[in-house]
Amino acid sequence: SAHKLAYALADGGSDWRTLRVRDVASVLDDADEIRWAKFTSIEWAHDDSGFYYGRFAAPAGDAAPMEGAGRSTGTNTSMGIYLHALGSAQSDDKLVFEMAREDDKAMPSLEVVDKGRYLCVTIRKGKFNQVWVRRTADAPPSPPHDDAAADAAARWGFARV
Repeated sequence: SAHKLAYALADGGSDWRTLRVRDVASVLDDADEIRWAKFTSIEWAHDDSGFYYGRFAAPAGDAAPMEGAGRSTGTNTSMGIYLHALGSAQSDDKLVFEMAREDDKAMPSLEVVDKGRYLCVTIRKGKFNQVWVRRTADAPPSPPHDDAAADAAARWGFARV
């Protein structure tokens, strides 16, 4: 965004991140705060009304503070990709893509392309990729992926043109 900056903070060397939004002109943080982000990029919506990001569910027993979360030994599975509207609470964020299987440890990455018309989610599983493309205006979460493409003997990705 030309007017806002989304950034991530880590506490005590943890992989967990708290995402914040800063107004570029005033150099002050907005009230927006996203917790339990991890291994994610941040992609702005084309109209700068919000951004896409990935997060996991909060670890069991850590419903409030993130202090000490860096010492968590649990495994993170089933990352969800969410759309956060600026000025809204994290609980109102819209789930736009969800990893289907509880044991799926694949890490999706995201990118908004074609002037904001599409959200591309690339899932890396070992040496293979899956690419999911959806219109950004779609309301329901994308269908869960299946493993048929995951075992295909190919490597591929996408490129902006």
